[in-house]
Amino acid sequence: MDQLVLVLKSIRVTQWIKNVVVFAPIIFS
Repeated sequence: MDQLVLVLKSIRVTQWIKNVVVFAPIIFS
């Protein structure tokens, strides 16, 4: 069960990082 939670968290973090990579140039440009 804990393994599943870790996988879900890692997926969420990965998606969050993708969003940062996409939006950072827009915000800081």
